[in-house]
Order: sequence, then C-alpha cells, then structure tokens
Amino acid sequence: MSQIRIIAEYLQLFLGVVTFIGIVYQFAKIEHKIYLAIDKNRDDLWERCTVIENKLALHIVECDTRAKTDKYSIKYLVVRLQNLEEKVDLMLGESNNAN
Repeated sequence: MSQIRIIAEYLQLFLGVVTFIGIVYQFAKIEHKIYLAIDKNRDDLWERCTVIENKLALHIVECDTRAKTDKYSIKYLVVRLQNLEEKVDLMLGESNNAN
C-alpha cells in the first residue's frame, strides 16, 4: 500500500510541475505577442495589453493566496490565461485592420 501511495504522490507532484510549466509557457507566449505589438509602434495596443496584464498579475496573486484552500485556482488561472491570449490575438487583429 505504501508503494502505491508514494507513486501517487510522485504522480501528483509531476502533474503539478507540468501544469506550472504550461502556465509559464502560456504566459510567455502572451508576453511575446505584446512585445511584438510594441515593436510595431502600437501604443494604444500596448496600453490595453498592460491593463489586461495587470489584471492577470492581480489574479495570480489571488490564486497564490487561495492555493492552499482552493485546488481549482490553478485550473481557473489556466482558463484565464487562455482567455487573455484570445483577447491579445483579437487586439492584434484589430490593430492590423486599423493600419
């Protein structure tokens, strides 16, 4: 029984690490898109993305403080990151159409 428990704990740890790496990768993709927008002199887009990024940072802090009591806060953060990426894609598309 103890071997099964040890395996389960390692599996849970592995899944947590994979989830964290996924979050970092997704955030890096979003940040890269924002920096691409800056390179193209899109000040308005930068301001809008900064607002979204600040809201996301506040949410990450909230998730971090709730992580001990809320197992689903990380999953919720992943969904929020996906939504943020979609918004950035839409903003990039709007800026391309405006230019």
